Amino acid sequence: MNQDGRASQSESSSDSLLQVVLLAFDRDGIRDPIRDHYAAILFPRSYEDAITSIREAFKEYLRSKPGQDECIDIYMPMLNLQGKSVFARADKKHWNLIVPKLRKSALGLREVNVPCSGVATFFDGLLWLAHGKRENGCTSWAKFNSRIDRPHSYQEAIEIIMQCKNNYQIQSTVSLRIGDKRKFKFFHFKDQLQLQQWKEFPEAAHSSEVIWQSVVPEGGETLGFMLV
Repeated sequence: MNQDGRASQSESSSDSLLQVVLLAFDRDGIRDPIRDHYAAILFPRSYEDAITSIREAFKEYLRSKPGQDECIDIYMPMLNLQGKSVFARADKKHWNLIVPKLRKSALGLREVNVPCSGVATFFDGLLWLAHGKRENGCTSWAKFNSRIDRPHSYQEAIEIIMQCKNNYQIQSTVSLRIGDKRKFKFFHFKDQLQLQQWKEFPEAAHSSEVIWQSVVPEGGETLGFMLV
């Protein structure tokens, strides 16, 4: 390693690759390894080289823009006290110490505090739909057998549900009509099977497609709604 933090020629041969992992977390900040994304880049000569290659490798998934590198946290694999391999957050200021340990390992990445100036590529898909009701201090959810397209915005979600009003399940569960004065609220679920834990979309998602697309469930998951 040179004094300026760049790897020597022998350390950065053109056939040397570094595995990088874009770490996935659920909306509560819990690791979700099933949704991780992987790539291989040329072993970087510096931290700046690494970020440039990472942005190219994950351009479909990263929401931050070039020049917003403070939004990317780096992680390195370590063993926890139970002997299990985990990714531990590392300080990029110590890049010179971190990079030699990555030759037989992988570099983990996570985006944080991304300014709301855009979102990653929005993937279309199908969502299950569940209707919620609050009665006597208790919320219950009815999950429909049919699925809907993943809505791009709050207004589109309402339009899709209104178009489903002829579905006998939806019609028998909730009375929908054009001009309904009640307000739609939307929710995502932590558990997709029992629907026992849920969280309401932020109010800002009603007017911002950027925020909506950052919280709407992924394809195959369940979108909950209530009329209040």
